[in-house]
Amino acid sequence: MLVVDLTGVIKTVSAYTDLNAVRAGLVEDPKDYRHCGYGAAVAGDGKARSGMLSLCTGGSEGSPE
Repeated sequence: MLVVDLTGVIKTVSAYTDLNAVRAGLVEDPKDYRHCGYGAAVAGDGKARSGMLSLCTGGSEGSPE
């Protein structure tokens, strides 16, 4: 049986997705790419902010340390 730290995998995939537009030269900052969760969170979207906070805190409801 393979044991995988899913939190780490999700963080890695999220970072890849959010930074892909920067690497491709479409935008200079991921917040400027409208198809990105990071951009939505920075813009104030509550659901996106909650998801980002969950990733940063490992799924807990508290704020990141």
